[in-house]
Amino acid sequence: MKYSVFRKKFRKFPVLDTATAIRLTQEDPQVLRNQITRWVKNGELIQLKRGLYVFNEDERSRDVTRLFCANKIYEPSYISMETALSLYGIIPEGVAVITSVTAKVTKRFRNNAGSFFYQHIKAEAFRGFRQENFEGLPVFIAEPEKAVLDFLYLNSARFGRDPQDQLRTSFRFQPETDLSPERMRELAGTFRSQRLDDLAEAALEIWGESK
Repeated sequence: MKYSVFRKKFRKFPVLDTATAIRLTQEDPQVLRNQITRWVKNGELIQLKRGLYVFNEDERSRDVTRLFCANKIYEPSYISMETALSLYGIIPEGVAVITSVTAKVTKRFRNNAGSFFYQHIKAEAFRGFRQENFEGLPVFIAEPEKAVLDFLYLNSARFGRDPQDQLRTSFRFQPETDLSPERMRELAGTFRSQRLDDLAEAALEIWGESK
């Protein structure tokens, strides 16, 4: 198959997996895989992981955000941690690595689209996220309260005797952020961790809320 034919057929796909390409083209699977490998080497396709691709910026017909790619690279997962905290303005800095949470094993992916890090949490706590629209594409992202809790839980070993001071100074949590203490406590309960409960209360006090 010529690249021009392949591009015309699939350029509207935000991301494309090999199995779908084989099914829709009815090409010989090995021949098409070899062609895709060549197109990746030529820079026409970007390999997000083995078997998953996106057209480069000049070849695609629509913008594809790294947030959307993150959801697709490792499923099921949702955007959380520093990436979500930055998007919600809970921390002031932008972040280079897209951070997500999954109930599967921890994974890290690096490709020409960027760096993607997925951290494991227990299945019972894999909730508190929603689907939002980013540049016309659906993305699963943590609720603000869940992004905070994921960060606290997965970084609990880094907190000492004064977690409030660390949250303000080291992590630069912004006190003007609007969070729901009820939702925070409800979601914290899914982790069944007294350490997290204590850290969550310390975080809530930054926003003027406590028991």
